[in-house]
Amino acid sequence: MAKMTAMRRLMLTAPAALAVTAIAALGQTSDAELQCQVLNNSQRAKEAAHCYAQLRQTRIQDPSLAQRAALGEARNETWSGQVRAAERAYEAYLLANPSNRAVSIEYARLLRFAGNYRRAEQLCNQLLRSNPRDAEVLALRAEVLYWARNRSFQARRDAEQALALTTESAGARVSHMAALEALGLNRAASGEAAKLPEPSPLSAFLTERLSEKTHLRNRHALTAYNDSDGIHNTSYENQMAIPVREDHAINLKFAERIASAPDGSIFTAGRTRASVQEFSAGGEALVAPGLHLFAAGGASMLGRGSPRPIYELSLSGAPHDRWNIAIGADRKFLTVTPRAVDQQIASQNFFASLTYWFDSRTSLALRADKRLWSDTNHSMQGEGAFTRNLVYGKTFNLDAGALTHQQAFRHDFLAASGFFTPDHYSRYTGFLNTHGELKKFTWEIRGEGGTQQITTASNFTPNWSVTARASAKLGGLFRLYGSYERKNYSLLSRDGWYQGFYISLMVQPKS
Repeated sequence: MAKMTAMRRLMLTAPAALAVTAIAALGQTSDAELQCQVLNNSQRAKEAAHCYAQLRQTRIQDPSLAQRAALGEARNETWSGQVRAAERAYEAYLLANPSNRAVSIEYARLLRFAGNYRRAEQLCNQLLRSNPRDAEVLALRAEVLYWARNRSFQARRDAEQALALTTESAGARVSHMAALEALGLNRAASGEAAKLPEPSPLSAFLTERLSEKTHLRNRHALTAYNDSDGIHNTSYENQMAIPVREDHAINLKFAERIASAPDGSIFTAGRTRASVQEFSAGGEALVAPGLHLFAAGGASMLGRGSPRPIYELSLSGAPHDRWNIAIGADRKFLTVTPRAVDQQIASQNFFASLTYWFDSRTSLALRADKRLWSDTNHSMQGEGAFTRNLVYGKTFNLDAGALTHQQAFRHDFLAASGFFTPDHYSRYTGFLNTHGELKKFTWEIRGEGGTQQITTASNFTPNWSVTARASAKLGGLFRLYGSYERKNYSLLSRDGWYQGFYISLMVQPKS
């Protein structure tokens, strides 16, 4: 069978090679190119690739033929789904024809779909240096920057300039719609959608995203936690977001949290189980393009006790291209152990985080927290993470990076307050994260490994964790999400661990 297959391939490709050689020698290039196109149109991609490769070998006798062959090979590989091979062929063609506008645009679109946004932007920039008022290229660069996720302000400027040059351009209008959606300007983006003469794949994607953001959302979530020290916690949350004029929302939340621990342990103070009910109401407002202000206030109740005030306040988003920020404060009651619940331990937290995107695949994130505890304790916490996307695709992505976590308390009140209060906890880890999307199903698997030090008097010990997440759309009304995490963690147990489950169901009517 192998010999027959090889013979068949030789019978198919040998005539092409002979014809190419003979025709190239005679200077009759059109027939040779036509033969390659026939093979390609007949879905004989391998034979077509071989044919184009033979044509490219004529670069000394006929450079123009070799260049056209490189372009034919690029398109053949694109249609065959061989993106990397197509990229190499396009680069070979553009190396000899750097000013070919049509092929540059064609290649930039391929790069956009492949996730190589940096190179796609470079091609657009090269064309715009020749003609800064090229509306099609401006719209294309805006679309590239939208998918890059961290250049939404520039994307908006490009799209608006393209629209000013060609008000009837559907591509420019879709790019403008995308930039507005990325900046949280949902109402304006919906207005652009209404002006489109006909839908496109990108506009359909954006319309679905806008529908999810501008319709009522109701999420029901269950969480379970247990560890080797005998702590077992569960919680239920019901969250509702009611959109207001598409850009803002009213938020309501109700939660019940239950903490339990073994009788007689340092995590209890007379009873092994304690529960807390919480309620809060607030809102989220778009205060500037890319920036949201969130504020909520409510109460936390221990059994039938009197309500105790809680609140959240934060400003988050992207004030500028490449930068993401979050600053805020909150007051919460600790519900990790029965003792902490019975002692009514609360904290006042002040936090700030900053993320910088070097490009669409590389970022550095920093966060700092300062907590003031009701038992007179103080704590500081800091985190840093560097992330790099190594493989990009719709069905499979691979990210890698490194992170550190530092936490320190002024006093060790573990025995009195019933929760972990280390003088200095340190963790240094690396991680691999795979994730992807298959139709209506998304998945993620993340692994971390490194070293941790529980207190300054402890030795560094191995640290690892595994997390799995998945979500699925169930018809047009429901979305189911679940996650599981397991991690080694030593407090009372010598070789301890903890694990957590989370499952949620989001209900979102479309009208």
